[in-house]
Amino acid sequence: MPDSVPLTIAGWREKAAFPDWHVRRMTVKLDTGAATGAIDCAEIDDLDDGRVRFVIRLHRRTGDVSREFVHDITRRQRVRSASGHGAERLFVETRLRLGPVERTVELSLVSRHKMLHRVLLGRRALAGAILVDSGREFLLPRPPFKKKKRP
Repeated sequence: MPDSVPLTIAGWREKAAFPDWHVRRMTVKLDTGAATGAIDCAEIDDLDDGRVRFVIRLHRRTGDVSREFVHDITRRQRVRSASGHGAERLFVETRLRLGPVERTVELSLVSRHKMLHRVLLGRRALAGAILVDSGREFLLPRPPFKKKKRP
């Protein structure tokens, strides 16, 4: 077997950043049982021009801080959830920073309000870069949280 780039070892749950969306810290679940990734959106509006408008709540418990985005749709696909129900989902691409790894990932937009984790990263997002230690969590350095400068 040829030598390959060393993989970064991560826990099953980590803190990640989404630089394109200016989201600095969000807890993500690394799920090798899922093929694709998903992010919890409060509102999803399929626009007529191949784009989608969606809202991400940054504070899950209160819901008082949210960000709205308009993004190109990379694909539409029928996805079966863990409960076995299928539905068509919209996918978008964005940059992910997970410890020392930064790469473009594809995420489906879906309401995960009943789930413990707002973001799920599947095999496609992790392949070739991340090895998951399923018995541990928060192994990677957390993304820096920039404080606002005082005047």
